[in-house]
Amino acid sequence: MAKFLDKKEQVYDLKLTPYGHSLLSTGEFKPVYYSFYDDNVLYDGAYASMHERQNEIQTRIKEQTPYTEGIVRFSDVENTVEENSSAEMPSSDMFRLDMTLGDGYIDGEPELAPAWKVVALQSQITSSVSFDELNNTTIPQLNINSHYRKKIIDAYYDFDPENIRRLHAESATFADGKSITLIPDEPLFYIEEQNTQLLTENFEVEIFEVQQGASRRATATIEILDYSNFDLDEAITLVATDGKAVKFVSGVANSTTAADGPFNTTTFLAETSNATTAANLTTVINLFSDWFTAVRGDTDSTETTITVTQTTAGKQGNTDITLLDPGGGSWTYIKFKGGLTQEILKRKYFSEESNQIQDGFLVKDTPSEPFRPTDEEENNIKNANYYFHTLIDNQIDSVTACRGARDFNKESYYVDLDFDCTNVSSNTGAKQYYDIYGSETEPEECQ
Repeated sequence: MAKFLDKKEQVYDLKLTPYGHSLLSTGEFKPVYYSFYDDNVLYDGAYASMHERQNEIQTRIKEQTPYTEGIVRFSDVENTVEENSSAEMPSSDMFRLDMTLGDGYIDGEPELAPAWKVVALQSQITSSVSFDELNNTTIPQLNINSHYRKKIIDAYYDFDPENIRRLHAESATFADGKSITLIPDEPLFYIEEQNTQLLTENFEVEIFEVQQGASRRATATIEILDYSNFDLDEAITLVATDGKAVKFVSGVANSTTAADGPFNTTTFLAETSNATTAANLTTVINLFSDWFTAVRGDTDSTETTITVTQTTAGKQGNTDITLLDPGGGSWTYIKFKGGLTQEILKRKYFSEESNQIQDGFLVKDTPSEPFRPTDEEENNIKNANYYFHTLIDNQIDSVTACRGARDFNKESYYVDLDFDCTNVSSNTGAKQYYDIYGSETEPEECQ
């Protein structure tokens, strides 16, 4: 339980989080930087309906405002007793950084805050959100689509491929003289921190595999308000998790004929009382148990509220409900909500590589070998390079990077690469080959 700081005795309050204790226990706790935050300071009292003079603000902030000690646990204790946390699958309580922007000084116009510029030079950013709802983290999310296409081409041998991968992306020649080539659309990004003076050139890349965890089914409620006001034109349409739509149409007593419509359509009877009508609708909804289940609010025979639950769990079940109510005031509803598809983030690791020469000394007989899959599948799936390669800065093909920068700069985006693109040709036509032995010449005359 957090306590208030005693300002007369405590200036700094440093505590390890559960993640810090975990690193300390394995000898991996090596702090190299720190950050200060002022998100708990209210500079303008007007936001709290306070009226104060300018010279009263400093006194209120420094002397009259209580502050709590460091909070190191970010979930309820009873919810974390059963958690089996590891470096590969961090627990939800493993808090490290929040709402910080880089490692720089403010540099630029005073009204501009530090920000990130992210430009997709290849692939396409389909959407973005500032908060990850599934994992409850304030880490901005960029959703990207990357497509790989197969294409049938006339087979030929490339004597001078631009990239060694070009040779691996094409099949052998078939009997008809054709071959199949893979055309990749690999994500390539230009990322820049703006309005700051960078203090270091270091950054960290972490890769996680997104696995599906526990899911929750969405629910909706329907309430019958006035059965006597129903007529044959009133209907309610429910949409299932998989997109299947079912229309339920009100009918008069003793009517069993299903109404026509573009959906799976059935009729329920509106008769006798609101409770009886609710019971009839509940029975009819349960006929479609592949998509929905319905129960009345409680066992009371007079209950007029129906709870409808999607049979299939997942956030796709949070669908709208369409209500056709010509009579007006016959019923009401609350659309489906609460459906959830939980994600589990499973950390992947990079192969540990060490330079053959360090500080001017030869420390290894041979250079480090790149990652190669082994017979041990468990070790393979933990390695990020088992799935794809992550290239940064000068490791990226200069022709591809310069081409992307050139295209985006035409659209008024300013992309400043660390490549010398002046000598990178934009000509994508046929290659020219030169005779390395020079042109044909006449033999020298012997004197």
